[in-house]
Amino acid sequence: MILQTGKQKRSNSSGFTLLELLLVAVIILALVTISTPLFKRTYEDLRLTSSAKDISVIMQFCRERAIFERIPYRFLLNIDKKNYKILRQEEDEDDFEAIQGRWGKTFKISEAIEIEADEEAIDFLPDGNITPALIYLTNRDEVTHTVSTESATGLIKVYDYKFEPEE
Repeated sequence: MILQTGKQKRSNSSGFTLLELLLVAVIILALVTISTPLFKRTYEDLRLTSSAKDISVIMQFCRERAIFERIPYRFLLNIDKKNYKILRQEEDEDDFEAIQGRWGKTFKISEAIEIEADEEAIDFLPDGNITPALIYLTNRDEVTHTVSTESATGLIKVYDYKFEPEE
């Protein structure tokens, strides 16, 4: 016969103590604190890269449409307002007008990106020639991307640095 006293045995608990939960919370907080600036910098770099590529895609669209339609197109950059749009020369006129549809809207560039350009109006001619231009996009971390157009070849290039052509 087994004698039992008034005390019961305590079973092992499989839960977490408050100290263990606090320790995990402190570790997570430390990781978030360390990684947040890295994610922010990566986001800023992605926004810069995306803006440069978007501009080059719009320019390529202008070039293709000018050649296909046999009508000059213009890429118009507004540095002060940080935006750009596509214009099309009307037949038998010297004036350029905004095109219709989704490509005719004004495209915005992030306020966090600084713009510098040697040309604000870049013309795309039916023979494939382009106004030579350099557009520099710089973010808050002083990272610069360059969108370059070459006149004779009609090439539109994006550099992930501040490209300065040799003279």
